[in-house]
Amino acid sequence: MSSWIKALDYVFLLRPTQFFPLWITFMCGVIVAREPVFFTFTDIPALPLLFFTLNSGSAFIFNQITDQRSDALNNKLFLISDGHISLKTAWVEALGLSLISLAWAAAFSLPFFFSMLLITIFGLLYSFAGFMSHPALSILINGIGGALSFGCGYLSSIPSPDFSMIDLLVYSLPYGLAWGGISVLVAIPDIHGDKLCDKKTFPVIFGIQRSYVLALMLNVFTLISSLLTQNEFIFITIGLTSGVGSIIFFLNFHSESISESASQKPVKLSMIVLALSTIAYIPLFFLILFMNFIISKMYYQARFNLNYPKIS
Repeated sequence: MSSWIKALDYVFLLRPTQFFPLWITFMCGVIVAREPVFFTFTDIPALPLLFFTLNSGSAFIFNQITDQRSDALNNKLFLISDGHISLKTAWVEALGLSLISLAWAAAFSLPFFFSMLLITIFGLLYSFAGFMSHPALSILINGIGGALSFGCGYLSSIPSPDFSMIDLLVYSLPYGLAWGGISVLVAIPDIHGDKLCDKKTFPVIFGIQRSYVLALMLNVFTLISSLLTQNEFIFITIGLTSGVGSIIFFLNFHSESISESASQKPVKLSMIVLALSTIAYIPLFFLILFMNFIISKMYYQARFNLNYPKIS
């Protein structure tokens, strides 16, 4: 195997395939703050997006450090669990990225810095304080992460004197609720490994059917909260299209047809809708998503002989 493929291990330790929902939510914040004209070639806040990505990637590394056994049992995230990267190296990379990204954020603006700092704090709590193994706290932390991802995009594109905490909280709430629902669904395929590791996620404790019910409720709240924002972009995208679409999908399920694999369809539906919505306002964003998809697919094929990521 080529040495450059192995060198990419240190990049993919940040989990670039998880950047899609992060970037999409971040760009939703940018669009709400800037209110660009539909399908215009407006610029992307490259540096804020870069350091937001590095900060979030460090949180993913911390999570892999504490989740080695579960990752091995669930046959995913091989880099630490299978010994390709040592724990010491992972710690150094995660701490270094956290400090560098926070230092840049402090120089950029205080509101942006505090949002990034909260991402770091909640990421550490999720990984090291047992929050990821708690059925309620894990959903809460993921919801806060979604709201903060939107907030970082919003704060990267709005002048500090125009910043309103009330507006930010109202606008970010639908994204937090949506991320909470998604976190319930993405935990369903990991039920087997999580049980063996004594992780008490919501699907482990309450089962698949009740997990669908909770995700459905959070989607309803997403739709309602998006309407209350009185923001056209938020309501049409994450509210009306993603919310209603997912609700219809959930309501078509009967208890006997619910499966672990089917649980990911609403997640992909939501992400595709939001991705297309952001691209419609900022077409250049497509290039970033496309490059990440292609490079990730080439890496996982060459490194682990996996056809991943997949859209379907």
